[in-house]
Amino acid sequence: MIKNTFEEQILMGRLPSSPGVGRLLVQLVRRKGLELDEITKVVRIDPALTGGLLQAARPLAPSGSAPIETVEAAIQVLGPGALLRALRDLTLVAAGGSKWCAGFDYSRYWAISLARAIAAETIMRATGRSGAEAGYTLGLLADIGRLALASVYPSEYATLLVEPRARESAELSRLERGRLQIDHAEVTACLFERWGMRRVFTRAVLLYEKDGESTETEEAQSLELSEILRCAQLQAEIHIDALDREPNGGTSLAVSSLRVGLGLSDEAARMVAAEVQRQLAERAKVPEAAPGKAEPKLETTESTPTRHIESAARHWDGLRILVVDDDPMSLEILRRTLAQAGHQVQCASDGVEALQIALESNPQAIVADWMMPRMDGVELCKALRCIQMGREMYFLLVTGRDQEDQIVAAYDAGVDEYVTKPFNSRILLARLKAGQRVMELRNEVDAERLVTAQHVRDLGIANRKLNVAALTDPLTGLANRRCARNKLSEEWQNSMRSSSPLSVMMVDIDRFKRVNDEYGHEIGDLVLNEVAQILKTHTRQGEEVARLGGEEFLVICPNTSAEQAAIGAERLRAAVESHVIRTPKFHTSTTVSLGVAGRTSDMSGIDALLKAADAAVYVAKSAGRNQVKRADTAGGGVLSA
Repeated sequence: MIKNTFEEQILMGRLPSSPGVGRLLVQLVRRKGLELDEITKVVRIDPALTGGLLQAARPLAPSGSAPIETVEAAIQVLGPGALLRALRDLTLVAAGGSKWCAGFDYSRYWAISLARAIAAETIMRATGRSGAEAGYTLGLLADIGRLALASVYPSEYATLLVEPRARESAELSRLERGRLQIDHAEVTACLFERWGMRRVFTRAVLLYEKDGESTETEEAQSLELSEILRCAQLQAEIHIDALDREPNGGTSLAVSSLRVGLGLSDEAARMVAAEVQRQLAERAKVPEAAPGKAEPKLETTESTPTRHIESAARHWDGLRILVVDDDPMSLEILRRTLAQAGHQVQCASDGVEALQIALESNPQAIVADWMMPRMDGVELCKALRCIQMGREMYFLLVTGRDQEDQIVAAYDAGVDEYVTKPFNSRILLARLKAGQRVMELRNEVDAERLVTAQHVRDLGIANRKLNVAALTDPLTGLANRRCARNKLSEEWQNSMRSSSPLSVMMVDIDRFKRVNDEYGHEIGDLVLNEVAQILKTHTRQGEEVARLGGEEFLVICPNTSAEQAAIGAERLRAAVESHVIRTPKFHTSTTVSLGVAGRTSDMSGIDALLKAADAAVYVAKSAGRNQVKRADTAGGGVLSA
């Protein structure tokens, strides 16, 4: 059952697609007749486009029809007109754009998604399972929740990704839930529901990264699909990351996963693994934005004037302009004129190169010559106007033509303004002023949208908080984990602003499992309550006690150094040890182990502080329990209290 909802999906719009896929799609959409087979091939490469078409097709599907779970089915339902409108809403990732998430490896995400889709489809076909086409879609979209969180919460998600733990899916999920109250698997499941996909698919994406956590009550088909996804993910990683650098290393791992996960014989598993790798070698290639360049870069040297970027100042009020001209001298004159006026300038030598750069960097304005080889200025304008991002660019045409019919044709193609050659620099800059005013007005509108979007984000998180749990632990009456983290975050900020100390105590009841095993959970709950009240009674005013879960407690100590907190921790330890818990079945005292840590300048946040305290608790337990250990603020080790 999905425990969380993702109301923020209304903010997603079109999720980011790769510039290479965008380039191919723009070329296809520009043609007079829609080549449905070619469009299908391109869309099937990309998770965002596939999800977008599934969403667009769902309300148009006949009542009672089967769920739409393939691109082919979505295109058939949409028809040419609706398909073209959907494709024109394409949004691409552009550095510095509002959906750009620093630290998110987009290239790897797209490559792994495509490889996982091919692997899932191939595994299903090779093992005689039905629905391989839908299995491809499942594999392609199984991880789209990561892309959604990175797009809706770009800054917050970037913060999570710098954590070393974020490299593991399970740890990343914990970080996501801690920060956003939802993880990427739950977001994927929410999107699947919105797109009308079957429940078994939704369950599969919730299970496939949680090996060993499924229960006997899970649907057999969901479990099977989750195993296929798990095997497909491993096959994709082997292909993309070359995990088999050692002879047969990756192959052995792939065969083992198929044998264990799907119950195949060793010979059958080897045959399936070989077929998967063959299919991946043939098909698993995400188109690059520029042929031969996996990651196009912008040169900044004066020796390469045909493609570079120049900033006039650190904080500038000009536009991001892409200048396009096949004449190097004219290109250089335009570049210098615009750069000296305070604009940020990129250059391209023809329309084809300009289209690639525009899809990568999303300029605010384009100044293009009309007559150029491969793709002229008007054709470039038409190509850009095919997509949402291109329709927002201000397009100024530089031309030697001044016939009325030609100028009208240029305006019909989407050109905003033009200047004639040889151009007057003052007139050129004056014409760009109109574009700058348009951008300023758009920025004001965008700012208002950002405020509204932030409200939606905040509301989504708040609703999930209320949905998952209240702020009070029902057993002990103490603050629960969520409340403790909120409180600790608040105290962390106060500590940072005022440069005051902040410490925490992690408290763990010794041998608590033995109490539950020997006396039952009723006595265990009583022990938890007694310890909770002792901690609450013996903490100082201003300190917050919370139950983290199980037999773990946390004491937040504002304006307290680690040394001072260690003294207080020893007071708590002694109080617990001296207190006798009296019941007919249990008449003795218990003990606790405590770990103390204080905020240090090298800590990135509360997680680092909690981790230090938790490590100190572990040392206290290893050293014999019933004692206090303090994290070593100098080297990350642990000192005695």
